[in-house]
Amino acid sequence: MTTTTAGRLALALAAAALLAAACAQTDANEIALNYSGGPIEGVSFLRCIPPNKVQPLGWDDSAYVYRRGQLAYRFDSEDGAQAGPIEIVSRDNVKMTVPGAANFALNTACDKLRAFHERIAKGYGVDFADDNNPHGWDKLVNTYLGQPLARAMKEAASGYNMRALYNDARTYTAWSTKVGQLASKYTRELAGDDYFCAPTFQGTGDCGSPTLVLQKPSPPQEMEEALAAEQVAKVQKAVQEQVNARTNTEMKSLRQLEGVLGAQWAVLYKIYQSSDHPPFVPLPSGGSIQMTSPTK
Repeated sequence: MTTTTAGRLALALAAAALLAAACAQTDANEIALNYSGGPIEGVSFLRCIPPNKVQPLGWDDSAYVYRRGQLAYRFDSEDGAQAGPIEIVSRDNVKMTVPGAANFALNTACDKLRAFHERIAKGYGVDFADDNNPHGWDKLVNTYLGQPLARAMKEAASGYNMRALYNDARTYTAWSTKVGQLASKYTRELAGDDYFCAPTFQGTGDCGSPTLVLQKPSPPQEMEEALAAEQVAKVQKAVQEQVNARTNTEMKSLRQLEGVLGAQWAVLYKIYQSSDHPPFVPLPSGGSIQMTSPTK
């Protein structure tokens, strides 16, 4: 290879690299916002870059990538959660914790996504194509989803006692329904618009609301253990009451038989009715029989 040919190849590779670097590329689950300008001439919005698109960029252009489709805000004790379980207080002043998740989709309608970026996300340094700020998104959802959700959960819990929240299915349903209504309202109030939509939202039509997956509120561990022991005691009591009722019924039946057959024949009759009754062999009047106990 001559020096001239090698030089041309190097220039071609450099041009290809420059062209690749000067493009914004989205996959099927992404949409990007394209801006032009810088600190001197000011920044102006150019376009939304749709999914599966390679968009050439000018030398002073920038692009910010956002995810389409379902996202999740998790608040639990497992790895990868954006926050820990949310603490609530029952009407009878018992602290309880609730792990769970809020499944949602960003409103990727172009005007809504642009407003979300400029009013909120830009301040947190959010860009799904940038791995240099992994905590920016977590901070954003903790503020704009976590805080309204915690407020809604606490407000709804104030109307119920601890035992009802912990043990009663109808109370849990009523409480979680109220949480969903309040969380949707408070999230929109804080964000200023419908930026957090239902997880099925695809960029057009009704935004909807995030879907909440709330686990049962739990009291402190020592109280939870006491409630579990109490429940076991209730089950044991119910079983014993059934045994007592059955025994009383059998005794009543035996007393009735005694009145008809006499005490000895009534006992024999009850033995015969049992599953392990001995065989009865008729004997002639005045006869006798010898029996040997069976060996085990």
